[in-house]
Amino acid sequence: MKQVLLGCAVAALCSGSVWAHHTTPGRTHPTVTIPQGVMADGKPLPAGKYELWITDQRPDVGTGIPSDAQRIVEFAQNEMVVAREIAEVFPAGTREAVGTSGSTGAPRVRVERLREGNFVRVSINESDGRYLIHLPTGSMPAPAAPTVSPR
Repeated sequence: MKQVLLGCAVAALCSGSVWAHHTTPGRTHPTVTIPQGVMADGKPLPAGKYELWITDQRPDVGTGIPSDAQRIVEFAQNEMVVAREIAEVFPAGTREAVGTSGSTGAPRVRVERLREGNFVRVSINESDGRYLIHLPTGSMPAPAAPTVSPR
């Protein structure tokens, strides 16, 4: 009997440390499988399964004021952040619920290939809103050099 109780206590302590990360205020943790390699945070992100951490951080849009329409999302594997990207935020009160899209519960994640496979969109629906992350599937093309007309 003591061994069973000791085993339960050890399991509870171990699971507490594992789950402690999941109770971090300001973060939600849906899991997503990216079907192909993409670019995130300016670096290649290989195909695979990632935990998404939606943070309370809001990027600066150049005015020194954080954007209310965007949040920083971290891609993690094995409890380590491997990339960060910006998500567009659509708060729940700003869009009409269609079908079950207004339902609450666990976050729902959808991954779609867009624009002839040039982008992967990760869509996260939560009770507080929708988050969209657009990831290019290859390196972004360099901007065209400005043409200079002869004088």
